[in-house]
Amino acid sequence: MKVYLTLPFLLLPVSTLAQTGIFREQQTLTAAEAAARAPAPANPASLIETLRFQVLQSSNKERARVGLPPLTYDPVLDQAAARYSRKMQDLNFFDHVAPDGETLSERLPSDKKWRFQSLGENLWSGKGALDWRASYIADKAAANWVESPGHRANLFSPDYTLAGVGSAMRGDEIYITMLYGTPVADENRALLQRDFGTAPANLTAFLTMLETVLAKELNAERARAGLLPLRSENNLVLNSRNHAQKSLIAQPAGSGVLDEVFRLDRTRTGRLAAGFWRGSGALIWQAEQIATDILNGWRNSQTGLDILDPEFDEVGVGTASDGNTIQVTVVFG
Repeated sequence: MKVYLTLPFLLLPVSTLAQTGIFREQQTLTAAEAAARAPAPANPASLIETLRFQVLQSSNKERARVGLPPLTYDPVLDQAAARYSRKMQDLNFFDHVAPDGETLSERLPSDKKWRFQSLGENLWSGKGALDWRASYIADKAAANWVESPGHRANLFSPDYTLAGVGSAMRGDEIYITMLYGTPVADENRALLQRDFGTAPANLTAFLTMLETVLAKELNAERARAGLLPLRSENNLVLNSRNHAQKSLIAQPAGSGVLDEVFRLDRTRTGRLAAGFWRGSGALIWQAEQIATDILNGWRNSQTGLDILDPEFDEVGVGTASDGNTIQVTVVFG
């Protein structure tokens, strides 16, 4: 008698979100070989619980063979993996894209995503005359992942340090999801990105606040150095704002701003200096954080010397934004 065991598995690399095909392995067993295997459990709860850690252990054995450190269990990834395995079981599908359109990017709850800078996912499913011991299933899943280039890339990625495993079972079929994660380098900044990752509706009010906060932080920096505060000067402010707006649209930062100030204020005899900052992409739209980022960037620059120059007693802070990029110009006089 021939008994067939089918093991389908596939991978969707998170870096490209490009789906690969489903690979299938089919084994033919004799009746004696099939009889020697442990039968499917009547109540799979114990098996499902054991596989949470057994698959991680088997995966770490494979990583150790190639000199990689073990993956650490993460409860957030674990819960998300378990939920997705149950979804495959309930909706009777096996894919990285669920029938309702859910993809890997939506695997984690929105309030948990901030903890990870990258994610990966391997899936495995077995059906038929499996040996239903947890150790066999876990070893088989890990071995199959090693044999597939895409799965192997996830399993052996040195970037992933965290993992979670979830399983679900229906009849003689089992689904396993293993999620891999790279934690964020700075959790405090990641939290700010979660809470302030989109531009505010009232950009004008935000930019006004940013100018006030940055001027305050500039003076706090001078106070720590024992220097007198800079006072805001209207002409410097107006020209800083004008320059920031021009730089945002087309003009390179640093071009022409001092000439414009001198042209409008011909009575000025003292020297001027200007500093510039531009932020775009994954901005944190919080005035205090942006001011901190600007000062951190300036501390080791020539502009950092301008901040602490005792000759300067006036300042103009100007900002501009299109909702995606923030341009800042600061003129010292």
